[in-house]
Amino acid sequence: LLGELGRAGVRMAVCTKGLVGVARLILEAVGLRPHFLEVYGNVGNVYGHLPYDAALGAPSEEEARLLGSAAAADWTSKDELVARLRAQYGLNARAQACLVEDDPEEIHRARA
Repeated sequence: LLGELGRAGVRMAVCTKGLVGVARLILEAVGLRPHFLEVYGNVGNVYGHLPYDAALGAPSEEEARLLGSAAAADWTSKDELVARLRAQYGLNARAQACLVEDDPEEIHRARA
């Protein structure tokens, strides 16, 4: 399905309240990462920095690639991100964009 959507010109992105690095790692592990233009989510130590994290040291080049940049975290809500991406890609009609979501509150905000 994702391949068919991509071939039809559909641009897809992932937006998570979780960490970009974890989402990218999972998408790559199951072979789905190529279907998505970007992964948006939290980056850095947004959930805190524990002694374990400090003991790990600097990330490898591969880990740094997965972790994402500040641009991936430059959004405040999923509905705001969808609106920004719609504007970026010139999608004027609401029917030209879709949010797939399991949180009823996020769905409500996106519909408003």
